[in-house]
Amino acid sequence: MMKPIAGVLMLWILLLTGAEAGEPLRSTLLEKEIAVTATRQCSRDSPEHVEDGWTPSPQIIQEMETRIPQLKNLESKACCGKGKIEGKLSDYSLQYAGIVVGGRRLIYINAFPKKLETPEWTSLMVVCDGGKSFWGAVYDPATGTFSQLAFNGEA
Repeated sequence: MMKPIAGVLMLWILLLTGAEAGEPLRSTLLEKEIAVTATRQCSRDSPEHVEDGWTPSPQIIQEMETRIPQLKNLESKACCGKGKIEGKLSDYSLQYAGIVVGGRRLIYINAFPKKLETPEWTSLMVVCDGGKSFWGAVYDPATGTFSQLAFNGEA
């Protein structure tokens, strides 16, 4: 029989690793040369005044992914869709783009339903409309926090 403390420890480990019901995240790091383009979404708010791109280290990506369950607590108040991310994070394919805004190195997350993934999913995907199935957010490696959750508009 598992002791209560061991059960709590196991739950904490799952949360720290970004796991949801044991399902891994499906993610890719976009090339820094297209990072600025990744923030030019056609039907949702996205970071403004992006100066440049950068390539986050594997360690930074790993740290971000351990915190990714925090995204479920964010609420979008942006123009095109208000509310929280629906479903499990593991239901989405995530594209990461290192961006520089105001001299700060951030990571833009571009998300779309995993079921729509194509063989080219590791290339930038920009979709107009689609509602809350398509979203973006920003991660700040310096603070370990997420912000600017925004959903696509509806057609």
